[in-house]
Amino acid sequence: MSQKDFEEYHRHLLKPGALRAGIEYYASVWKDSEINKTHARKKLPMPVMVAGGESSSWAYMKMLWEPLCDNIRSEIIKGTGH
Repeated sequence: MSQKDFEEYHRHLLKPGALRAGIEYYASVWKDSEINKTHARKKLPMPVMVAGGESSSWAYMKMLWEPLCDNIRSEIIKGTGH
């Protein structure tokens, strides 16, 4: 990361509520889990495509979404990560 990029990132983190907002995004996983249990009772009827980076967890994406979808396909995005 360049010094310029670091300073830009730092500038945004100094804004009121910025750091909390970033942390709350991940902290919401527990509430989301409960909401998702309700939604998972009925499969998605529309076609669904899941995609992931070649250097990431793309191989698990179809496996994770398949129980929730009637019509699913997965694609790998070559040369990419997260």
